[in-house]
Amino acid sequence: MTTRRNVGIFTLLMVLGTACAVPNPMSPEADGGVSEEEGRRRRRVAPTAVVPPAAVVPVAGTPTAGTPTPGTPTPGAPTPGTPTPVGTPAPAAVVPVAGPAGAVAGSPFVDVSRIPAPLGGAAGVVLIPGAVPSSNPEGIGTFRFDCGVSHMAFDDPIVAPGRPGGSHLHTFFGNTAVDAFSTSQSIATTGNSTCRGGTANRSGYWVPTMIDTSNGAPIAPAYLQLYYKTGYNGVAPSAVSVVPAGLRMISGNSRATGPGSAQHKLDYECQTTQHGQLYPAIPRNCAPGELMNMQINFPQCWDGVNLDSPDHQSHMAEASSGCPGSHPVGIPAITFNVKYLVPASGTSTWRLSSDAYDASQPAGYSGHADWWNGWNEDIIRTVTQNCLQRALECHMDLMGDGRALG
Repeated sequence: MTTRRNVGIFTLLMVLGTACAVPNPMSPEADGGVSEEEGRRRRRVAPTAVVPPAAVVPVAGTPTAGTPTPGTPTPGAPTPGTPTPVGTPAPAAVVPVAGPAGAVAGSPFVDVSRIPAPLGGAAGVVLIPGAVPSSNPEGIGTFRFDCGVSHMAFDDPIVAPGRPGGSHLHTFFGNTAVDAFSTSQSIATTGNSTCRGGTANRSGYWVPTMIDTSNGAPIAPAYLQLYYKTGYNGVAPSAVSVVPAGLRMISGNSRATGPGSAQHKLDYECQTTQHGQLYPAIPRNCAPGELMNMQINFPQCWDGVNLDSPDHQSHMAEASSGCPGSHPVGIPAITFNVKYLVPASGTSTWRLSSDAYDASQPAGYSGHADWWNGWNEDIIRTVTQNCLQRALECHMDLMGDGRALG
C-alpha cells in the first residue's frame, strides 16, 4: 500500500531529480477546490505567443514495441441497448520525419534515451476500510482517485491499433500492459495497475507526453487525478448507468493548432499562484515548485450501442438539459487532471508531443486524452450505486459501502 501511495512522488524524483510536496488529496486544493461545472464558468485567460526554443539535434533511437496480447472485446450491457464493438477504423496517416518512430512533421523532437523506465504497479486488488460518504448539498455525486505514471510509448491502441510505434509519444496511467495490441479483453484481464485500488481498476488512461524542447526530454507528470461525477447538465444522478465493459473514447483534438470548438474540454491552470484562472494553452508564468494542471473533460452521454466509433468520439455526446435522444444513456462525467511539477526553469520550453504546429505559437492546444474502461465490474458498480447514483460525496477513494481503494 505504501508503494502505491508514493508512486507519483517516485516518478517525480526519477524525472526531475527533486522532491516536492504533493497536496493532500483530501484537501480542496487537490480537487481544484471547485466542481467541474463551476470550473467551466471560471475566467479563461488568452495565451500570448512565445519565442520558439533553439533547435535540438535529433538523437537516433527507436521506442521498444510492446508484446502483443491476444484477445477480443467483451462488451457489457448494464444499460438499455446491447453494446457491440465496431470494426477497426483506418488509422490516420502518419508523416515520417527524422527521429523516433511515431513522430509527425512539426512535432517536438523526443530524445528516446530520456524516456523513463516503466513502473510495475500493483499486481492485485487493494481495498481498505473507508469512511462513510457525506451528503452533497449541490446534488452532485463525486468519486475521485489518483493514478501514477505507468509507462511512456509511441503507441495508441484506440487510434493506431496493432501499429507499435505508430503514434506520437503518450504517457500511460493505470493498466501497465496497455500497448498497441491491447483489446477490451486484455485490458480487463491482464496487466498490473498504478491506480489506487490496484487491479480493481485496470482501465487505461493516456495523454500526449509533455516534452522539454530544450533537450528533447519527456516530462513525467506528478500524478493523474480522476473525477467520476454525476449531477451535471440535466442528467439526474439516479439516471446514470454503470460504464459498460469495453467502452473507450477520446476527448480533445490532437490536431488542434489553436483554440477551437473543443476548447471547453481542455484547460490549463497554475494551481497555487493563479488558482481559478484557466488557460487554453500551457501557461508560461506558473511558479517553480507549484503544480500545473492539464484538465480534459469527457462527454457523458452514450449511444447505448457502440463501444467505439470510427472517430472514437461520435458514439458519445455532450449533455445539455439531459442526454439527447441519439445518445440516451448517461454515464458518469469523467475528468482527467494531469498534474505537473513546475521546475526552477519554468515551462517556457514545454510542448506536447502532439503539438505539430508552429513553435512560435502557444503550446498545448493539441491536448487530448484517451480512456479505455477496464474496471472490475463489481467494484465500479458498487461505486456507481453507492456514490454516484445517490449524489453522495465520496471524496477520495471511498466506495460508499465502508470500503475504499487502497
